[in-house]
Amino acid sequence: MLTVALPLLPARAEQRATAQWAAESVGQKIDRSITLVAEFVDDSTLTAQVKGALLQDETIDGNDIAVSTEAGVVSLNGVVSHPQMVVRAVKIATQIPGVKSVINQLQVKSDDVAQSRSQSIGEYTDDALTTSAVKAKLLADSQVPSRHVKVETHDGIVLLSGQVTSQQQADRAEAIARAVSGVKRVKNVLTVKP
Repeated sequence: MLTVALPLLPARAEQRATAQWAAESVGQKIDRSITLVAEFVDDSTLTAQVKGALLQDETIDGNDIAVSTEAGVVSLNGVVSHPQMVVRAVKIATQIPGVKSVINQLQVKSDDVAQSRSQSIGEYTDDALTTSAVKAKLLADSQVPSRHVKVETHDGIVLLSGQVTSQQQADRAEAIARAVSGVKRVKNVLTVKP
């Protein structure tokens, strides 16, 4: 019986090796498929997050901007009405966690560029004055860590960003900005990190 078992051992070993190789090959294909699906889901999630952030921003019209993502690289396409919207859209996309880089393919409507140039000096001056006034008020306040709060103004809409250590500080910064003359609206995107 021992002589019969010996010739079978190499055949069984070969069958086991073939079966193991097939299992590993299938396993690798499954692992690769899972990776591809995960990358697709991640890209889809990033696209949705960027699009959502663009739609929530009151200083730009997110409906005019198409967003796509491949391997963490976000592409922005479309036509916007003002050069500041391009800058703002790229900044918003860049700030989404997981975005590796942003390809800006946004264009500015040429008719609006000429009109915005004639209006932009006055609007820019008003926005700059508003930003300065908000920064000065924040600096004078002892409760808000003003050096961690970034202030931007576009068409009278003040954007507060940065980090504070409590929700009370975030609320206080917003209240200070709202009280400044010339402020139409305040968008508070301050993050609280205790």
